[in-house]
Order: sequence, then C-alpha cells, then structure tokens
Amino acid sequence: MTRVRFSPSVPFFVEFYYIYSSMKYKDFYNNDSLLLETKQELERNRLYVESLLNERFSDDVGYAIDKAMEIIKKNGTEKVEAWFNRWFNKEKKDMGWVNDLPDCPCKLDMSGGEPKSPSKEFSGPSTILKQFLHPGAKWELRSKEGQQCCYDADGNLLTSGPGAGTADKESPASKLNSPFHFVADVLPFFIAYHLDKNTHGDHVDQYIEVRPPNVGQGCPVNAS
Repeated sequence: MTRVRFSPSVPFFVEFYYIYSSMKYKDFYNNDSLLLETKQELERNRLYVESLLNERFSDDVGYAIDKAMEIIKKNGTEKVEAWFNRWFNKEKKDMGWVNDLPDCPCKLDMSGGEPKSPSKEFSGPSTILKQFLHPGAKWELRSKEGQQCCYDADGNLLTSGPGAGTADKESPASKLNSPFHFVADVLPFFIAYHLDKNTHGDHVDQYIEVRPPNVGQGCPVNAS
C-alpha cells in the first residue's frame, strides 16, 4: 500500500485537492497534451488551488483564464483548432448527460424589484459579471447538477443565442469540482472564442451545440 506524504509547508487541503484530482480524473485528460499542460499550469499555482478551496474562486478566475490563453497561444492556431475539432466530435457522441439536468424556469420572480428564483432546485439569481461570456444576459440561475439558466433584464429566460445559459458537463457547484469544470466547460469555450478571434463565431456555435441552452418547458422563444 502506497503511503501519501504531506509536505509540512503546504496546507492539508491543497495536498488533498491534488490527491482528489488524480483519483477522480485519472483518465479524464486521456493523454491530451493541451489539457495536460493546462492542468499542470493551473496546479503549479498554489494560490489558484487555495483560492478554489477558500471561496475566492471568482477573484482568481481571470488569472486562470489568462494562464490558459497563454498556453493556447503558445501551441498555435493550427494545433489548437485540431484539438477543438477532436473535442467537439468526441462531445457530440456523448450528450446523454444533458437529459439529467433540470429544466430552467421560464421567468424569474421579479416581485419586490429584486429577482428571486422560482425553484428550489436552483441557486441565485446572481448578476452576470462577465458580459462577454453571455451578452444580453442580466441574471443567471445555477443548479447543483450543472444547469445554467440566463435571463434578460426583465427576468425572461434566454432560450438561444450567445447570451443564453450553457449546460455544464462538470458542475462548478462544488469547490473541489471547479478545476474540472474549468477544463471540461470553460477552457473549450475560450479555445472556441480564441479561434473566432475573440468574438462569437462558428467555433462558439459548435461549443454551444454540445453545451446547449435549456429552453425550459413551454417557455417563449427569447433569443439573445
């Protein structure tokens, strides 16, 4: 039996994260050099890992994205596009997980001037802080399973377009799962965004195809 030795200079929860990471996702990266390099770069920054486990993830997500984009640019457009096409084709063959996510409520409860979630299945609503990720969206709800629902300023569900919420294959609800959400859901988006020259183009459309917005049950069409 292999004994795990903890470094006295590194907090226990950081060491635990690395063990958890390697156990949960030993096959996740599947020898993909781009994902492995990204994962290793993120793990080398212990402040990033500690922030995940200390509820400061939102403060450091910009740093993580910048580091990931450095890696993407270093690999060159041709290699990155080849990777994205492999990822897209693989994801298209495995869409069953989307059916396990709850449907988005059609409208937020806007009574009293402040939006409220009409469903206990969802946390929020919270304000969309990074508008370029979901242009036209004002609020979002998230479920613990990974469903993201985005709403316009009037509280109506956005059902299509770049402003609509995208399903997450790896839920960010758990701090320990946040790195996997970043690699499975966030990083592919930024690769697509980079390939589209920092706008919403064909590659982002492909991303949305395999991370589709939920249209709720009988919700009015509301494109962003």
